[in-house]
Amino acid sequence: PNWLYYNTEREDEAVVSTQSTGALNNIPMLIGTALMALSFNEYFFIFGRIIAGFAVGVASGIAPMYISEISPVSVKGGVGVSHQFMITLGILIAFVLSIKDVLPADPDKAWTWHLYFAFPVLPALFQLLILPFCPESPNWLYYNREREDLARLSLTKLRDSRETAEEEMEAMIKERTTGKETVMVTYGQFLTNPTLRLSLLIGVVLQCAQQLSGINAILNYAPAIFKDAGESNADLAPISVGAIFNLMTFVS
Repeated sequence: PNWLYYNTEREDEAVVSTQSTGALNNIPMLIGTALMALSFNEYFFIFGRIIAGFAVGVASGIAPMYISEISPVSVKGGVGVSHQFMITLGILIAFVLSIKDVLPADPDKAWTWHLYFAFPVLPALFQLLILPFCPESPNWLYYNREREDLARLSLTKLRDSRETAEEEMEAMIKERTTGKETVMVTYGQFLTNPTLRLSLLIGVVLQCAQQLSGINAILNYAPAIFKDAGESNADLAPISVGAIFNLMTFVS
């Protein structure tokens, strides 16, 4: 597999690639999912949720990065949004599965909830088996490994023509050459330089606004919120939230 070659014959200063990290990250996801699906008390379940949550956090950073690095420049933005689109689609599916008629409330069928928490095993196992054979990120090979030959080979596999691959390779070489002349910015300058401080402030405010908007609370407690609001179809109403969320992500 690619990751065995790219990560065992690397230089000392190189780091593990995004592709390899994404593949190996499925191991804690499998462990966490198994603990949740097989849990016999709340402590066992919470422990599994913590492990799976760690894997989800890593995947949230690694997946869009890998997708962006291997995508053609012309569709990089659209392909990058596909990661967020799949997240919102997963939320919509979760709302559908939370309907009482889908998840039986019959005590004789109480074991069925284990199946729902075991479902993430399928995509995690699929990624664990497939990702090692996917092309490595040309960006990582060139900028981290300093292997222009391997980066060019990876681009050739990912693009529909050798000419396109060569054009992107030349752009990467030019970007790196230009970057050597760029002055590095320290963390202290983000606080002392007015221009950098403004950029930092905008980024922080945007992240805080997203979290403080309450969207996570709405998504997690939508059924209870609609029920307290007097909605007769409290189980079905959250589906509309998930559908709108998914639709607007697609539009973006």
